[in-house]
Amino acid sequence: MAKTHFDSDYETVFDVDAYLNLLFTDVYTCGGGGPGDGNYLLCLQIDFFKKATFTGNRLLEIGSGPTVHNLIPASAYFKEITVAEFSKPCRDAVEKWIRAEPDAFDWSHFFDYVCAKEGNGESWKSRQENLRKYIKGVIPCDVHESNPLGLNSLDPFDAIITSTCLEAACLDNQSYRSAIKNITKLLKPGGLLLIWSTLNESFYMIGGSRFHALPLDAEFIINAVKEAGYTDIKTTKFPVPPFEGIEKIADAEGILFLTACKL
Repeated sequence: MAKTHFDSDYETVFDVDAYLNLLFTDVYTCGGGGPGDGNYLLCLQIDFFKKATFTGNRLLEIGSGPTVHNLIPASAYFKEITVAEFSKPCRDAVEKWIRAEPDAFDWSHFFDYVCAKEGNGESWKSRQENLRKYIKGVIPCDVHESNPLGLNSLDPFDAIITSTCLEAACLDNQSYRSAIKNITKLLKPGGLLLIWSTLNESFYMIGGSRFHALPLDAEFIINAVKEAGYTDIKTTKFPVPPFEGIEKIADAEGILFLTACKL
């Protein structure tokens, strides 16, 4: 069995290009659907924001990795966005995209997909340029710290998104509960929390390297969120993305989409 890597290894071992090319060359692989089904995660987020009641326009993504796709639906509602990520190579990939550098990853197919699903006539190119303007900072974070943003002292946010981050960063159930409480300090009362999490996953493979994941079931995640001071918790569960060879690169049993409101 290959050596298992942990959170500190994301600075040196995690292959950003391999990750992006494996999961994001089409809009379906990362979202629990397929060409005939769509991207469940993005569709759930689009539907959530259409129906949600919230105030303010400040959004924080915790643990973005090298991606921006989760911010595309949200950017129709939030005009001041902060991206917080532990790994510098991942932060560099996001900043490269913001600067529209020639070798940045191309997210145009995700923008096109979201705008088509929303159906409000906005062009994907307009949404893309707006998101580049709306991202006000790409900063380090560590969910194990009492203040995950460290020296970056920012006012509480109106909403927080975190996607498949905490189960990769946390070694045990207690550290997961603590991480939820730590990021909750960054959210204003009445603010929204959106979590995407793999279910019962113990590892995933990127570029031939094996990375740790903390196996969690939906009940535990819901209880951890409730203990951290949230109400109006809603969840949706669905299968892992159905692409060839998935069983060789991860052992997740499903995906959970959770939304909640901070008390």
